[in-house]
Amino acid sequence: MKSVKITLAAFVVAALTICSLNDSRADSPVTVSGYLRLRAFNMENFFNPDPTSEDRRSDRYGQTRFRLNVVFKPTDYLEVRWRFHAPHGARWGTGNLTDLRTAYAFARVKTAAGTISAGRISSDIDSAGLQTLGYSPTWGFSSQGFIFDSDSEKDAVMYRNDWSNGFGLKAFYAKRAHTAPTAAVPAEDVDWDRFSLEPYYKWDGGGMSVAVQYDNDKRANVVSNYIVSVNPAVTHKFAIGEKATLALNAELKYSAGELQSLPDTDSIDQSGFGVYGDLTLGYGTGSMSLAGWWLGGNDEGATPDTPKKQNLVGSGQAFYPFLIFNQNLMGASITPLGGVPSDDYKTDNSNHWGLALLGNHTINKYVTFNYGLGYFGKVADYYLTPDETVSKNLGTEVDLGITAKLMDNITYTTKFGFFFPGDYYNERYKTENYDGTVWGWANEFIFSF
Repeated sequence: MKSVKITLAAFVVAALTICSLNDSRADSPVTVSGYLRLRAFNMENFFNPDPTSEDRRSDRYGQTRFRLNVVFKPTDYLEVRWRFHAPHGARWGTGNLTDLRTAYAFARVKTAAGTISAGRISSDIDSAGLQTLGYSPTWGFSSQGFIFDSDSEKDAVMYRNDWSNGFGLKAFYAKRAHTAPTAAVPAEDVDWDRFSLEPYYKWDGGGMSVAVQYDNDKRANVVSNYIVSVNPAVTHKFAIGEKATLALNAELKYSAGELQSLPDTDSIDQSGFGVYGDLTLGYGTGSMSLAGWWLGGNDEGATPDTPKKQNLVGSGQAFYPFLIFNQNLMGASITPLGGVPSDDYKTDNSNHWGLALLGNHTINKYVTFNYGLGYFGKVADYYLTPDETVSKNLGTEVDLGITAKLMDNITYTTKFGFFFPGDYYNERYKTENYDGTVWGWANEFIFSF
């Protein structure tokens, strides 16, 4: 293992050396980019491992991630892409700085009939809709995605082609999970496979797409677990002046399937629905977006069991317009101290809605100011008793940040967020005054060579 790490490190050093020795990046077959990300969070008096008491716990921690992207392109028709993290993003005190984790490594071949990629492919296979159409948010950090996108990589084969008449096609097969049969799990197939087909059409100023996906998930030796998803999206930008534009972006997703956990048992119907939309004003020196999303979920708590699950569609892990809420409350891996994650802290990002004002403004050619104001609520009820529900008000967040261009190939972004917990937490945990202080501070150095 040590020799492997030394070899990989030597390859990175060689790649950086090649880039530095070339007068022009266009003349080099190797390009390198990445970031160094530092984050700190203070979740004071926020977690309650025992809902029957008013005892609250605090969680204060820091994170570090170093990401490096290496692209080797010897010809116009072939390229190899490699991304690794070292460390991946472990909390301070628990991570190992010598840990080297490959995020993706795949080859891409371009032909007259389309582009074929194979290997451990980048997050393209977990993204659809607006991302496929080429629309990117103007807010958030460098890897910000849209509502249903996940910032993950899977082993897959993908085909994509854009024809000259505006039509395009993106299709892939991904092995999302694999478990080898054992004596305890003797099933012939305990994998999770996904098949996706996404035709799209682009026009001047916009486009539309419809992704259709089929998931066959037989992990944990289930008898049958299949999901069919439809994910359409549309985007269009209108000119409303010499330097001003107004863009409408919308995306929705519907999933349905069936789950049978054990032989000779009744199957459980599954479904889910989510929708996202934003209206974005571009005015030359910045942009402003009014965004909203709604993601269905299940009633929870002291309620009778329901034979139908309605939480299949949630926000993806690449969707984090807000520093605290999306990273720590609806998409985090935080576990309340001394306990198992409750429904509030799991990575199932369904059962909530949000309304947000997001934007950025360029102060000069070196500095850009960015901001966010969001309000969030539950969709389905949480029952304290069969007849008593709690408030659906999750809270409000304010984010403020600055992006500075330090050099031609280095930028620095710092963002501070403050979350004001809603009545949901007071009532859910039976506290008269939830006075927790919740803040986060994120820093990101982005570079390219």
